[in-house]
Amino acid sequence: MGAIWRFFSGEDDTCPAPEQSAQRTSVWGFLTGQHAPKTVPEQTSAAYHEAGHARAVHVGGATVTGMEVHADGSGKTGWTWDPVWTWDRRRATDEQKRRAELVIYVAGQESECQYLMDRHGYSYKEALQATHAGASGDRRNFKRRAEGTGYTFDGMRGEVHRLVRRHAYTIETNAKPLDRHGRRGGTWV
Repeated sequence: MGAIWRFFSGEDDTCPAPEQSAQRTSVWGFLTGQHAPKTVPEQTSAAYHEAGHARAVHVGGATVTGMEVHADGSGKTGWTWDPVWTWDRRRATDEQKRRAELVIYVAGQESECQYLMDRHGYSYKEALQATHAGASGDRRNFKRRAEGTGYTFDGMRGEVHRLVRRHAYTIETNAKPLDRHGRRGGTWV
């Protein structure tokens, strides 16, 4: 038993390789029951989710009217399309607005997944599973709005994932105060 303890505790190593140390810690945590399920504050996850929606709203050319999150993990981001302009100051077409709205629906879950991967060590698959139920309303809205277009929620993930990575700093700087205060007004995104 003493040899097992020395191996897992690292007492018998003078300079373990980082990957061996991480593997040992993981196995040790499993053997001692310290390998508990990951727990994440619901309101914080929801803040990143809503901040992702808000950033996609702004990138899509619309205006955020407000955001809110609650301790139970629910939240809402409001936006308006009037007036909707493209970056070159031309009026957006209905198809451009529809595509931007579809990106907005996917951006919430992708932003929350990115937060779980960066801050809590989730794999992408684990993060998708953990956020699937919270994105059910977004999925319903996406399905209703995408009817007849050929767009799918999962099919847009790659594009939205790149958007979330590109705007990660802005999403985080908006999620933190939203988490602290529970709500934010519009036009600040």
